[in-house]
Amino acid sequence: MMAHSFSDKSVKKAVLLLLSAALLLLFPTLLPKTHAAQAKVRLNKESADLVPGYTLQLKVEGTTQPVTWKSGKGRVATVDEHGLVTGRDPGTCRIFARVAGKKLVCRVRVYDPGDAINTEGAMHGIDVSIWQGTINFKKVKSDGIDFVIMRAGHGNAVDTKFKQNYRKAKAAGLKVGCYWFVTATTQSQLKKEIRRCMKAIKGKTFDMPVFIDIESNSQFRKGKELCSSLVTGFCNRMSRLGYPVGWYTSRSFIPKYLKNEVSRNTAYVAWVAEHDDKLRYSYPYDIWQYSHTGRVNGINAYVDLNWYFPNARK
Repeated sequence: MMAHSFSDKSVKKAVLLLLSAALLLLFPTLLPKTHAAQAKVRLNKESADLVPGYTLQLKVEGTTQPVTWKSGKGRVATVDEHGLVTGRDPGTCRIFARVAGKKLVCRVRVYDPGDAINTEGAMHGIDVSIWQGTINFKKVKSDGIDFVIMRAGHGNAVDTKFKQNYRKAKAAGLKVGCYWFVTATTQSQLKKEIRRCMKAIKGKTFDMPVFIDIESNSQFRKGKELCSSLVTGFCNRMSRLGYPVGWYTSRSFIPKYLKNEVSRNTAYVAWVAEHDDKLRYSYPYDIWQYSHTGRVNGINAYVDLNWYFPNARK
């Protein structure tokens, strides 16, 4: 009886296996779709700005098949077999990636900020935070960078790379400044952030200012009065401690959210962001952040690029 029962079960199992295999052959859609099959084949960037001599790493996502790269205008930008794009001369071009019968395109604009402004006597620099990872500041300096402004913190939290960035940048001989990304929307919150910033920078020396970074919608919604008071409150307190001070924000935000007596106050270093080939700001400024997609040796990520004009208001 046991042998006979075992034989019946074996036959039934074999039949079920054969039926399952036949169904999968007839209806392959019954197979579960893998994540790779569902992934969309695309470039990690569809457009980008570059400065001559700087690079951009393009990647094809959603496939493991080999990729062929080509530049539509090699005098403007070149691309190697691994998708590394290098800016050559000002202009625009398309970078093509061919994979699995598809053609993907990234539109690249190469521009030289020196074409739009006189950079004679200016210093070239970067600003960094935890998002740039571990930085080799010796390579950064050897790539022609003169200064680095590093995030000390944001809100009531210190940037976890601040101490390391400060120490290594100083050791590399770079000029150093820092900024605090203020999230406060009241004066009492601002005082807490100032205390946290003071603790983070205590004992450190800076060649460039300690900046307040103001760019949060929660602050802008409260209007020009609050935003202006945040800048003056932060800068005045840091100035009393002996630090040179300044503010950072985007050019388009200045007339909306900073009073003239704040934005044009020569006691504060004005650091203005406009990611383009020229800065459309009619009033004196000291630092122009002209790109957020820069590439610098020693940093394995995009980095903000800046021009500092030390004699701009003298």
